[in-house]
Amino acid sequence: MKTTSKLGADQIADAIERSYGGLDNIRGSAVRGLLRIREAKTNSRRRDLENAQKSGDTDAVRRYTAMVAAGQQMIAVLRRDAEISATKIPERKHDAVIVYGQVARQNKAQVDPVTSARVAVFDQTQEAMGKQLAVTTTDNQGHFKLEVPIAGQVTDSQNVRLGYVAAFDQNGQKVLAARTIPLLAGSLSYRDLLITGDSAQEWTVDTSKPQAPTEDRVCAADEWVVRGRVTDDGGTGLPDLIVTVHDKDFLFDDRLGQAKTDQNGYYSLSYRTEDFRDLIERKPDIYIDVMNKEGRQLYTSKRAIRYEAGRVEIINAVISSPK
Repeated sequence: MKTTSKLGADQIADAIERSYGGLDNIRGSAVRGLLRIREAKTNSRRRDLENAQKSGDTDAVRRYTAMVAAGQQMIAVLRRDAEISATKIPERKHDAVIVYGQVARQNKAQVDPVTSARVAVFDQTQEAMGKQLAVTTTDNQGHFKLEVPIAGQVTDSQNVRLGYVAAFDQNGQKVLAARTIPLLAGSLSYRDLLITGDSAQEWTVDTSKPQAPTEDRVCAADEWVVRGRVTDDGGTGLPDLIVTVHDKDFLFDDRLGQAKTDQNGYYSLSYRTEDFRDLIERKPDIYIDVMNKEGRQLYTSKRAIRYEAGRVEIINAVISSPK
């Protein structure tokens, strides 16, 4: 008589993680191929630009200058994506969450790793960072890995509380970049902490009234959430603005969802795995645009893309008043 054995949850999780490693290899190979093509095309445009400058063709100089600039931006994105794909996946631990990633600083099209940066994991109170759970510093490539014990805590992904992983300045006082993570025993969370010119402003903890709507649990297995607040320079919430979430792709960015800010400037939207996932991409690289009712863009976080976004991401926006 033929017998069948049932796979436990841990065995299934291990099998999924092994398949992720294979997908990362495929994705990394594809990204590196695209990077070589883009570098060759940009170098060709650069030679065209030099010839146009020698001939004094101003229209061609303008055109090739724009092409070279666009190529350099794409090269920076592809190099970053190649680094992420090459990151080794740590072993999962059943009584802890493993948080790993890289801290980097973005300056225009250049992205540089930040070494010896302090990185910590916190639990989450209603709208602020709470107790510190683990801390480390980045290595000479900006990489970090943190192990947060979750023994005796919830292992049900439908009811798990959220935490933060954050990078700090040298004094350990100012948050330079932060990402949400699920505090779920047995989970692996990759997070890029990308520092940009407005990172500290975006992640300043706002404890003023009114309070943000609270969402303490991770959503359904096929649901991803982006939420946050849009304010002016003084911290006042801006109502009735349109927030659109995009997934950054190599050729055309995908629109994942759209929401309107409430009377206090808060927004929240969700999207599904099928909206972004393909053979190469298993997690989205997201950014937001904020527009008014007339469709005029007031803000974009496209220069601070959230690579390998988590199940729940908080993206705030500060819109400066016209001078």
